[in-house]
Amino acid sequence: MNDALHDIYIQEAEDNLQILESAIISIEENPDDKDTINEAFRAIHSIKGGAGLAGFSGIKDFTHIIEDLFEHIRSGVLRVQENHISVILDSLDIIKMMIKNIKTNQDSNTGIDTEDIISQIKKMISRIDGAEIGGNEFEKKDETGISKRNFFHLNLKYYSEVFNSGIDPLMFISDLEKAGKILFIHTDTHEFPEISEFNPELFYLSWRLFFETEISEKDIYDIFCFVIDESEITITNMNSIIDNPDALAEFAIEGKTLSDFIISEKEAEPASSNKPTEHEKREEHRKVEDRRKIDRRESDPGAVSYIRVQTEKLENIFNSVSELLILQARLNMLTEEYSEDIPDGFDAVADSLKNITTIIQEQVTSLRMMSLSSTFDRFKRVVRDIATEQGKKVILFIEGQDTELDKNMIEKLNDPLKHLVRNCIDHGIETADERMRKGKKPEGQLRLSASIESGQVLIEIADDGAGINKEKILQKAIERKLVSKEQNLSEGEILSLIFHPGLSTAEKVTDLSGRGVGMDVVKSTITELHGNIDIFSEDNKGTTFRLHLPLTLAILDGMLVSVGNEKYILPTLSILEIFRPLAEHLKTISAKGEVVFFRGDYIPIIRLHALFNIDNAIAEPSDAQLIVVYSGGMKAAILVDTVLEQFQIVLKSLQRNFHKVENISSATILGNGDVALILDIQNLFQNLVKTNNV
Repeated sequence: MNDALHDIYIQEAEDNLQILESAIISIEENPDDKDTINEAFRAIHSIKGGAGLAGFSGIKDFTHIIEDLFEHIRSGVLRVQENHISVILDSLDIIKMMIKNIKTNQDSNTGIDTEDIISQIKKMISRIDGAEIGGNEFEKKDETGISKRNFFHLNLKYYSEVFNSGIDPLMFISDLEKAGKILFIHTDTHEFPEISEFNPELFYLSWRLFFETEISEKDIYDIFCFVIDESEITITNMNSIIDNPDALAEFAIEGKTLSDFIISEKEAEPASSNKPTEHEKREEHRKVEDRRKIDRRESDPGAVSYIRVQTEKLENIFNSVSELLILQARLNMLTEEYSEDIPDGFDAVADSLKNITTIIQEQVTSLRMMSLSSTFDRFKRVVRDIATEQGKKVILFIEGQDTELDKNMIEKLNDPLKHLVRNCIDHGIETADERMRKGKKPEGQLRLSASIESGQVLIEIADDGAGINKEKILQKAIERKLVSKEQNLSEGEILSLIFHPGLSTAEKVTDLSGRGVGMDVVKSTITELHGNIDIFSEDNKGTTFRLHLPLTLAILDGMLVSVGNEKYILPTLSILEIFRPLAEHLKTISAKGEVVFFRGDYIPIIRLHALFNIDNAIAEPSDAQLIVVYSGGMKAAILVDTVLEQFQIVLKSLQRNFHKVENISSATILGNGDVALILDIQNLFQNLVKTNNV
């Protein structure tokens, strides 16, 4: 098999599966949405057609029967019900497993049993055919009650580059056979070149044929809408000249006219009871109705076009640009240091290079940016499955799905978002009966939204459920000796306890929750992404999880600070405020250690020079500066000598290049070539809690 074709099919199939899954959930909510039904049909048709071209017969055969079910849905014969949706979603899961198999170079059907799901779909189709469209109610009949027969002459000359569109010209002949009867066909080969001039990527054949059908001329044109704009497709209705031998002779094929193939109505065999009706045939060919727009767009040289690029190539480009940024910072520093010695015009060149470097960095960064729409759409299925398992009805609202985020971050966000959504449905949203007793609507509401605020991405997961039981969380934490009874925790600090490993308020362990590991995964992943998470909860009104994330993982906004002779960087996402404290605002409190008064409350102080054993640092806070940082509902003030500057930094992994270092998340290279370490704010807080019982 061609590896390139193999990879292209896998990528396109996975994209279509996402489209299909999202469309199915939408159809369940609105069964009369024809646009979404057509979108779903096109997606399954593309998966089937691509599988045929790529040689994956197992996927092609399986999706064919799913396509048949969709055909009944889009024709209006079958109205979608919950059991249909469940079967279709189960079918999509099977297709995903098939694609997973071919990714690992196995046969698509390896370890997969499709018989049960195929049997269910066939029963649905057979019931529909028998009950609703088994008769001839949709067939066209003339005034005498006899089925209408239309005769056409077709001249099919496709454009020579038809193969480049991934189209097999023979599939249109197959579609015609499904919609009627090809009475006679002639293959024209006169445009075939000499062998020496033959190009296997071009198409040289054309066809002429007589066609008998019950569908209209427009329906026949719809069959060819893939290629109608670029090709020479001529369809002539012969009904008006059926009794004119001279007129029929003008359309002769190999010396034969249509009259040689026409069978009178009386001679024709009676149609079998299970013959497809005209309505079914017409609907069969609507599946390609939107492709004409796509083909026009693809053939338009002014239209937006796309190419697929391997992720590895993008990563290599991004790494090179990162090195360029470091060199640019070095050049800027040297320009300032030797400003009196540099030749005339050097400043202008350096400034131009800086501007171009910035543009390149922004453009390359944008290549890694993807919208959150595909990630958010997946949760339509997740919410449906979890709610069904819990016996609850949950309506999902999605906002801001066009917000863009670094592709690498989106991939790592899937698990924490899934844990948060599960938590909202399992712990937050009540059953329908309980909600009605509280005066709420029986359907719970879950909102998943994203937006850009102050140069960062804000993602919110909010429910309208019972809220978080703070007393229960605190009691569990005391039982597990995570906190003591004497500690006076704020609401935010109590809520942040749910992120502690092993802490759960579930009454029993289920497949969804109860082990206290999910929220720990959420916190650690968000921290790994250099972000923060806040929790807001109100009894009987609901809970909101708010995630603050940088736009990209590779480049971070940071604050450079000095401590003694060392330099460190704090992510600006974690910084609330920078100030120099007054002596009277500093205290030492039993069980909490050294604290500073900040906006009506006392927060702990973290001395970096003590933490990292740094000499020559300023020890008196009133002579230095405090940076108030925030993480997981907690605040602390980090003591530094001086705040130097804020700038964008290129992240370098310590774990990959060296090894994991306590309280340090990663590193960067400064303009002068020195290495500066980036503080791990969450790790600092965890150690602070352990040592000071904060």
